[in-house]
This record gives sequence, C-alpha cells and structure tokens, in this order.
Amino acid sequence: MNTPSSRTALVTGGAKRLGRLLSLALAEDGWDIALHCNRSRAEAETVCGEICNLGQRCTIHTADLRDDDDLADLVPEVAEEHPKLALLVNNASTYAPSTIMETDLELFQSQFDVNFKAPFFLSRDFRNHVPQGHIINLLDTRITSHRKHQYAAYTLAKKALAALTTMAAVEFAPEIRVNGIALGPVIAPPDEADAYLEHAAQRTPLLRPGSPEPVIDTLRFLLSNDHLTGQIIFCDGGENLLG
Repeated sequence: MNTPSSRTALVTGGAKRLGRLLSLALAEDGWDIALHCNRSRAEAETVCGEICNLGQRCTIHTADLRDDDDLADLVPEVAEEHPKLALLVNNASTYAPSTIMETDLELFQSQFDVNFKAPFFLSRDFRNHVPQGHIINLLDTRITSHRKHQYAAYTLAKKALAALTTMAAVEFAPEIRVNGIALGPVIAPPDEADAYLEHAAQRTPLLRPGSPEPVIDTLRFLLSNDHLTGQIIFCDGGENLLG
C-alpha cells in the first residue's frame, strides 16, 4: 500500500524482462519505483501502470546510459522527484558476442559503458544524494570463470562490477550497503526457444532450469538482512562451482 513513508527504488532497465519483474516485486513489497528506460518507453509506461495498480507511485526516467550527460542527470533527477530514494538496483545491461581477439574498440566501449561505467557513476551519485540506503548490482555467474569467453568484454565488465561491489561496500559504509546477485540464465533470450533454459541447466550441479523467482527471493533477502554488505550471492544452480 502506498503511504507517505514509502521509500523509492531506482531500477535501471526496469521496463523489460528481469528488470520489469524486479520492479513489480519491489512495488508489491511497498516500494515506490523510479523506472529507468532508454528505448523502451512504451514498455515502461505499461509497467508503470501495473505498479500504480499495486498502489505504488511510479515515475519513468529516460536516459541513455552510454551518454555522459544522461548518466550524470539520472540520480539527481530521481532524488529531486523522490526525496525518499533509498535503493538503487543496477540491472541494466547489454551483451554482444566477441572473444578478446575479435573485440574492437566500439564493442569494448559499449559493453563497459553500460555494464560497468554506468553502475560506477550511478553508485557514486546515489551515495552523494542518499543519506541511508542500499545498492544491489546484478552480476553474472561468469565472473568466477577464466575460460575462453564468447562474451569477453561483457564478462570483463561484470568482473569489474563485482570488484566495485566489494570496494563500494567498504567506502560507503555504514550509511549505504552494497551487495550483488550473480545470475545464471533465468529468462531465455528473445531469439531462443524455451528449451534454452533446459539446455543451460545441464551445465549446473542442480540440473534445474533457472527462473526469475529465485532472483526475486534473493533480492528480498538482501533487503531484509541489514547485516550484509559487500556480499555476492550466486543464483545460478551452482554453475559457478564448475569453473
């Protein structure tokens, strides 16, 4: 239920796929939502309507996270509109296939701009505008692997974000907690069949397909346990254990 005491969560990439589900779950738990999107305005408006139907306030904030001016304006804009901003979920990501040898400068920059530079500066700005709160970074189970990667620049950006998670937890304490969730596949890519998750599960000890629900449960656990900071919880069926 929306009350004057409602706190606000800024969810980047909150209009589609996992970001949409995280935004709705937070709204169900009583959070107002500042919904970031880039090119998904129509989808954002639909999600915003769903959040309002849950009794929570929702505002849409359009920003290209690769653009320095858009990036610099996002948190100050949200903080001005939502004085009780208390949570940043760095969910937005982009990924493109390329090994190290195949990666050109444009691809490298696009992967690092969205997957690392944006969370870095959003986290900095969140710390500067929010007196007390929590940052949750969405990571990838690949952060523990040193195998040859078809998504080299993406993986390296997520490894950097994992390091930022622990470094920021120390620097921002005690006012701001910083934690991460490292995912395996939980939603099939748009161009893949439903069997994608079943196939991916064969690479994990649990042999069970991933889904968004355990990620949402982990998000709620991190928010509810105020003695955790600098922690990365793997929500991947144990895939990270296999190297």
